[in-house]
Parts: sequence; C-alpha cells; structure tokens
Amino acid sequence: MLTMTDSYVALRRSAGYYVRDMQIAAVRGPARLKLVKWLLAKSIEFAEPGRVVESLLIDDQAVVRGTAIAVIDEDELLLLTEADEDLLATLTASAANLALSASDVEVSPVRDLVTLQVEGPLAWRAVEDALKGEHISSLLLNECRRYPSGGDLSRLIRIGTTAEFGYLVLVPVATRPRIEAEWEARLAELGGGMIDPGCLDRVRAEVNHPVLPDQACGLSAFEAGIAWLVSLEREDPYRGAAALTLEESTRRVVAAFSSGANFPAVGTEVVDGAVHVGVVQVSAPRCGRDDGFGLLLLDKPFDTPGLFFTAGGVGLRTVSRPAVEPESWIANMGAT
Repeated sequence: MLTMTDSYVALRRSAGYYVRDMQIAAVRGPARLKLVKWLLAKSIEFAEPGRVVESLLIDDQAVVRGTAIAVIDEDELLLLTEADEDLLATLTASAANLALSASDVEVSPVRDLVTLQVEGPLAWRAVEDALKGEHISSLLLNECRRYPSGGDLSRLIRIGTTAEFGYLVLVPVATRPRIEAEWEARLAELGGGMIDPGCLDRVRAEVNHPVLPDQACGLSAFEAGIAWLVSLEREDPYRGAAALTLEESTRRVVAAFSSGANFPAVGTEVVDGAVHVGVVQVSAPRCGRDDGFGLLLLDKPFDTPGLFFTAGGVGLRTVSRPAVEPESWIANMGAT
C-alpha cells in the first residue's frame, strides 16, 4: 500500500485503486423500479439499461444516511450502497411500506462480488483490456458493461469520486487476488498502486464529492452542499421527500485551505477577528501537501470563497470547488 502522500499523488497524477466497502443487493420482479425509486433521492425514472445512477440515501426525516449506485439491467436492478444502514433490511422495510408482495419484488444479497475502484488520470490503463475489441473510451461516464458469468469481471462501470477518470469494477471473489495483482504491477509502472483510503477524504472534498458521514452530520443535504445527488424536481413520492425543505438556509458548507498547517479538528470554532462565523465540519488529512484542506460550516453572509478566517489559531482561506485542477479534464485516454 502506498503512503498517504504517494496515495494522493497517485490519484491526482497517475492512478490508484482501493476496495470500496459496499453492500450489494439484486432487486428483481415487476415492481423492482417502484421499490428502488422509492428508496433513492435521485430519480431513475428515465435511466436505460446499461446506465447507472448515483444518489443520496436519506431517511424519513431527510437525514443523510449515505450514498447509493443503481445499476440498471434489462431484468434486474443492482443496488450498491455505502451507508450506515443495512441494505437488505432497508429494502425489505421499504417493500412493506409500499405494500409490495413477494410476487411483486424479490430482493437478494449479492455476496460473491467484490467492489474495486480505480481512479486517476491513468486509471483507464488498469481496465483497458476489459473491453475486448473496443477502445476503453467507448465506455461512457455512468455506463455499465456486464460480462458473462464465470468471467474475470462481472461488471465494469465508469464512475468515480475524485473528478479524475474512475472505474468501479465488480469482481468475482475467486478472481479478486489475480485482478489486484495485475493492477498492482501495471499501476506500479505508472507511479501508482493500492492507495491508503485515508487520503480519500481530501481528494473527494477538493472536488465536492460527499465526505460522509462528517459532511452531512447535523445538516440537511442543502446545507451540506450535496443536494446535487437529489432530484428536487421530482413529483413522485420517495423516502424523505416530505421532510425536505427548500427554504433558504442560514448556513452552508464551504471549502478552505489552511496555509502551511494541518487543518483544524472537526468542531473547532471559526472566527473573523472576535466574531463567531462557523465551525469546522470536515478536517481532511494533509497528505503531504503544503497546505491543509477541509470544509467549514459558515453562517451567512460569510459562506463565500475568497475570505480569510481563523480556527484554533490556524489561518484559513475559503475557496470555490473544484479546489484543484483535475488532470483528467484535459487528458486523453490512450495517451501516457
């Protein structure tokens, strides 16, 4: 495993992979769409087979519980979650709430697959051989390719969390050691490898990917700045919709750098001189960078980029996001 410093560099300059601790369930039956639509805050109404949708998971009180990825297939919906609630129990309770019977929907855990994520400007190099006879660039963002049972891969999904090229790969448990060994060797040649997941809070926060649970702790999705994972225009019912409010908040999460120092701890008071303006919401690791980075919960009208504050004696500068320039935005697949 790479060090924290090398992990950050790999994700921003070459490529790094890690295991995503995701719960997986297959949802089948004529009412599968109704059930998953109810559970997700983002609509999948018009998602076609072969596409994936990333969404927040909120509970009946609109409290953020985590995130989900819905994979749309012809005959089933595959649901992958990173959340603080049991996926099978949540699906079962939701089906009961919707009065769906066993003939309407069937939910089963998927335990024979492992979720591996590879990200970075050169992440495509790890998976480019998976599309037999096709260039890796033919796999579009939020698209999934499904492979026959018994192959090295189950599904290859182009999706990420760092604003760089990213691929989520569902790998059969039996083939995981070989896939990881191949990736390790290939990425090492590029200056990457298996990353320390501890760096992910910083890499994700820099580009406004949710850093959960801290980013949403005690906040609505709007205050936390992650309402882009909710379909606010929806008219169909879904879990937590009744508790969502569109009223303007008096506070908001804003990104900031700490000049030449580690970012202050979560909960540290943020001041403008002697005036209280907010608290530290997320404190990301420094990862060998010159400056620390994190997220502040700031009262209006202090919730804007370009301002200077202090927290725990450390100087802070608020910034807009992305707070970095992802290389993948100008990189071409096929060029090294």
